[in-house]
Amino acid sequence: MMPSLALVQALLACGCGGSDGGSGKPPGNSVPPTAVAPTPPPAPAPVPAPTPTPKPSPAPVCETRDVYTLCITELDTRVSDATLDAMKEQFFIVYPLLTDRFNHAAPLTVNFVIGPTVYVAYASGNTVTYNPMWFWQHPNDLGVVAHELMHVVQGYPHGPSWLTEGIADYARYYYGLNDGNEGWNLHPPYEGEGYDFGYQVTARFLIWVEQRYDVELVEALDATMREGRGWTPVWFEVTGKTASEVWNEYLLDPAIE
Repeated sequence: MMPSLALVQALLACGCGGSDGGSGKPPGNSVPPTAVAPTPPPAPAPVPAPTPTPKPSPAPVCETRDVYTLCITELDTRVSDATLDAMKEQFFIVYPLLTDRFNHAAPLTVNFVIGPTVYVAYASGNTVTYNPMWFWQHPNDLGVVAHELMHVVQGYPHGPSWLTEGIADYARYYYGLNDGNEGWNLHPPYEGEGYDFGYQVTARFLIWVEQRYDVELVEALDATMREGRGWTPVWFEVTGKTASEVWNEYLLDPAIE
């Protein structure tokens, strides 16, 4: 069963979902930040969705460029051809950049499925499932594609979901297309947030650390997580401090370039 519009809108507030999903618990003690979260605007009135045309036995449509292959399977036809073409172009632009920077052993073939999921999108292995209702309403939200492609590249055997999702939104920030048109952004820390809140909160913190400390922290964390090792020793090795200590510095001056 497809999720209701209200459910999809609620899910967007916490990110677009990934191989682990969710975010970590806030730290017990934190320095009061300098920013306070604004009051959210009222939810827009529901817009009736078009009735999908059923495809009993849809066949994937595949395209190969260089060494990379993308196969798209439509289980639901509400996503326009223009949006599907834009998602495909996003794949062939972004995925080679991510694999070259983070993981040369990432899968060469990736599957996009347009079909049922309670998330805006969800990655598992080399398959990403996209919610058709979301992309019918937000046809230009291509940053979601970059986020989910990073999950495919990550391939972590285990690890904290807040860091997995934070690194995926870090990739969305640097490689996602059209994010400015869809209202996605990174905000300074709000009251009560911590470095382990995941998604945009963690992503912005990682960006700040790399800029202020002039280090390649995300590459180090990504490689460590893929090897199944803990992230905390690498964090201390790269920065010389714990994540909590660096977060407290961030709260005092959170500006990024």
